[in-house]
Amino acid sequence: MKFNFRSSLAVVCDFNLPVNTKIWNLLSSGTTSKSSFKGYNCFRFYNQVFKQNYSSYQTSMEEASDTLRVNTDVKRKLEDENNQSVEEKKTKTEISSTPDAVKIKPKKFAILLSYCGVNYYGLQRNAQVKTIEGDLFDAFLKLNLIKQEHYDRPQEFFFQRAARTDKGVSAIKQILSCRMPEWFPEKITEINSLLPPQIRVIAVKKTTRHFDCKNYCDGRTYAYMMPSFALAPPDETVNLSYRVKPDYIDRFNQILGKYVGTHNFFNFTSQKNSVDPSAMRYIIKMECGQPFIRKDLEFVMIRVRGQSFMMHQIRKMIGLAIGIMRGYATEEVISKAFKLERLDIPKAPGLGLMLEEVHYDKYNKRYSGDGIHEALTWDEYNDVIQSFVEEFIHPVIIDSEINELSMMKWLQLLPVHTFTVREPGAPAPIENDFLLDTNDPKIEATYTAAAIKAGVLDKKGNTGQLKETNDTKEVDG
Repeated sequence: MKFNFRSSLAVVCDFNLPVNTKIWNLLSSGTTSKSSFKGYNCFRFYNQVFKQNYSSYQTSMEEASDTLRVNTDVKRKLEDENNQSVEEKKTKTEISSTPDAVKIKPKKFAILLSYCGVNYYGLQRNAQVKTIEGDLFDAFLKLNLIKQEHYDRPQEFFFQRAARTDKGVSAIKQILSCRMPEWFPEKITEINSLLPPQIRVIAVKKTTRHFDCKNYCDGRTYAYMMPSFALAPPDETVNLSYRVKPDYIDRFNQILGKYVGTHNFFNFTSQKNSVDPSAMRYIIKMECGQPFIRKDLEFVMIRVRGQSFMMHQIRKMIGLAIGIMRGYATEEVISKAFKLERLDIPKAPGLGLMLEEVHYDKYNKRYSGDGIHEALTWDEYNDVIQSFVEEFIHPVIIDSEINELSMMKWLQLLPVHTFTVREPGAPAPIENDFLLDTNDPKIEATYTAAAIKAGVLDKKGNTGQLKETNDTKEVDG
């Protein structure tokens, strides 16, 4: 068999093996004969190099084939894992979560938080005032759950809230999300020991990596607790022992039903104009429940569920509905409020408003059955939550209503509102004399005694000097 020097040399070169540069230059030129390399014994040298490198090439190909076979087996194994049962997946996840497992990154958690918002300037942290998140972050920092840079910039640990609550507003099932160490659930008791009694972390659940409690939320339910005498019609005189009739509840629900659907709610908030697309909101359900009695005062609970709400939206929706019940406006005003003209709509007192629940229907449907993630429904904690509500949230609303008569005072100012188109700008100031000059027969019989108790009037029936304090009118003693 005739050996081809140049083919052999090309194979050697393709194998990227060392080659005598001088010999390669001579042979590759095509002008040099084999006899010119007798001193180098060229034929035998290259024949030996070719055999060695072909053997090396064959070995490398066999190794590559073995590697490919291993990768194929791994791929098939992973494909088989996709068909594993929920129990097998859950077991493997629990094993990987043991203390002996290597912890590389923090995990994403959903936090169930209940709080009474009285004496707090809302939920969102503000360095200048006292907030719910401020106290919560202090507890996190003391337990080394977060670092100082996380405390200063909550976005660093992906902190998010499902819904912001304003000053004085409470929450029954508020949801927060953030990244925390995997042992975060073990610290709930220690966290609560560092928080005031009116703020409680009820539970935490591990979520998907990219879960965001605000963006994944399908809807929010708010509740509004108020005295039933607010629903009295214009021809009835009421007092603090008033008991609402079932027919009034039915009519009130009929009025509230007009809010259901997608509408332009720019008239029910501030700092938005009539053509702002963000004023379009979807209300899923709004109704008033049956009355109940606490400390001899009858209350009703209004619940409204929607995708999202704007500032003051719920309070104005309720304020207009009460104005219709008491005869100061007609039901047609609701339809007019959805149009483009700015109307004069009263805002119901903030006392009694609370965030009741945050909904994650789509998230639960997609992930709660995978054997790894739990549904964000929290029904298993209802007893604990109800105990907290009965101890810290409802008593504050009831006692404040009885002692401060916030709804009684607000009802007396209700006739000031026109429920018609108003001029741009801030509303005109209310004259102090109006507090004594009302012709409203619904509260005339009981207002004097209630106002004396609240300090609006002295025992002789004279007014003190009124001052503005946190959106309510109080009297200098």
